[in-house]
Amino acid sequence: DASSSLAGLLLAYGCSRDFGRRVRQWRLAADVANDCGLALQMAAPLCRDRFVVLACLAAACHCACGVMAGATKASISRHFAVQGNFEELVS
Repeated sequence: DASSSLAGLLLAYGCSRDFGRRVRQWRLAADVANDCGLALQMAAPLCRDRFVVLACLAAACHCACGVMAGATKASISRHFAVQGNFEELVS
């Protein structure tokens, strides 16, 4: 849990200004991070001597995916909102 929290905080701190500018690239990066996290989760039981390291990396990838996807969601919602219904679309 600590590795994923730290990864999310560092990613948000370092890249927060860029999330609104390059939405498509960050959504693609979120998808790639999620795929890497799933692959690491599946590989972790096969590598018993590196299980903890792989599990921590998988958790960090999943957290990075959540940060990137959540940060770009507002820009995407704003794009699809009709005048005056942004709050309804987000909720």
